[in-house]
Amino acid sequence: PRSGYSSPELASVSVLAPTVMLADGWATALMVMGKAGLALIEEMPGYEAITVTKQTEILKTSGL
Repeated sequence: PRSGYSSPELASVSVLAPTVMLADGWATALMVMGKAGLALIEEMPGYEAITVTKQTEILKTSGL
């Protein structure tokens, strides 16, 4: 975030959450955290996420 450049790992993040506001906040957080953020979302009931890496690899939580 400080550099103004995009995430070095991820090209896209989408999050399903109980509210749009939470989904937006968590999508931003996961973009900053990178692939490791999926493990955090995996532990949260009611949340799912899908990411696309800069190498076009699709990663998603188990509920998707």
